[in-house]
Amino acid sequence: MNKCIFMILVSFSIPYSSIYGYGEHVNSNSQFITDYSSQYIDFKFNGISNRSTESVFNISYDIKSSSSGVSKIDNSYLSSFSFLFPISNGHFLKFGISPYTNVAINYFDDSYTYLNTNTSLGIGPQAFNATYQNNGGISKAYLNYSTMVSENFFVGIEYAHSFGNLEQNKKIFLYDVVYDELDGDILIDHSLNDSMIIKRIHTFNGNSAKIEAKLRLNKNEYLMSALYDFPLSVNTRLFYNPFLNSSNESLGIYEDLEQLESALDANQNSLYKHKSKMKNLIFQFKTEYKDYKYLVFRLASQNSFNYSSNTMSLPDRAVKSIYFGYESYNPNYSLSSFEHVNYKIGFYFKSLDYDDHDYGLQLDYGLNYAENNNMFVSFRYGYQSHNLLSIDTEKYYFISLNLESIENWFLKGDF
Repeated sequence: MNKCIFMILVSFSIPYSSIYGYGEHVNSNSQFITDYSSQYIDFKFNGISNRSTESVFNISYDIKSSSSGVSKIDNSYLSSFSFLFPISNGHFLKFGISPYTNVAINYFDDSYTYLNTNTSLGIGPQAFNATYQNNGGISKAYLNYSTMVSENFFVGIEYAHSFGNLEQNKKIFLYDVVYDELDGDILIDHSLNDSMIIKRIHTFNGNSAKIEAKLRLNKNEYLMSALYDFPLSVNTRLFYNPFLNSSNESLGIYEDLEQLESALDANQNSLYKHKSKMKNLIFQFKTEYKDYKYLVFRLASQNSFNYSSNTMSLPDRAVKSIYFGYESYNPNYSLSSFEHVNYKIGFYFKSLDYDDHDYGLQLDYGLNYAENNNMFVSFRYGYQSHNLLSIDTEKYYFISLNLESIENWFLKGDF
């Protein structure tokens, strides 16, 4: 029984080494509210045409694969579902659902942490390691409005509700450390004594607002975007589920979780609330140096969530990023041919907390594959360091498939 309690106390000193904050942020810094209202008067861009009767249905699916010297992780998810429609000339409403953070981790930390002998608890030399399984994240349901204030000035606003669940499972393996000597060398062996699962389930509830402005001067375009998070509530339920060896009477034998609860009051419930703060700021400069050819420079800053050991495996990381890109738009894009495509290519670099970095190459490709139907493919290949995890640099690739359908959804007849 004493050993079981000792395992529970020790478990809180072990950092979850598989995830930062509430997961990876999947919101894109290259998708802006005012893109729709500005495309309305610019025939060079795909998407919204110059007719105010058309609405847009959009769906996206993302695939990510990464590897390091420790493990390989694959993940895929529906990343966007939205519907946009005009309410008058140059005025658009859009509603949709998309993930804000995403987690899908299965990671085994095979390094041992050693415990000193504790004779008062009847415990000899021991060590432990752990497996981590995390799934879920935060999603957002949003409504945004964009408008053309003048021929060269555009404004957009967005209100979003944050919700979702994140499940964190940690299985701790407890070993007896056995020392032996062979030819003058000391050998160390690890004999599995027992294991325990600790489960945390977080439920999120919050809101956010975004404001955006875009200005065009001659062939130059300036954009500012700001995301503000209102208080985010995190309700956490904590469960213990021991796997006890029936031959080890000193640990105590429990037939089910309810018996363990009555002995240790193991299940707990807590509420944590993050304060309101400016979450994300973006500045972008875009210039048309040649007909249908653009150069893009973008700076972005993302603040981290406040760290809470009860809700996070590892501290969330603040991000400072820079992007240089080239964009090419084909004037015959609507002819539905592989010879007439739009594409973007760029390089990004992100500076993260704890001296981490993330950099890589991004390629976006757009094709009008049928009348009023567009397909966009985004490919990203990069490297990211993880100093808190003590693993090799992560190498990853990311693919996003986006399908867009433009129709006169609310009208009958030909237009």
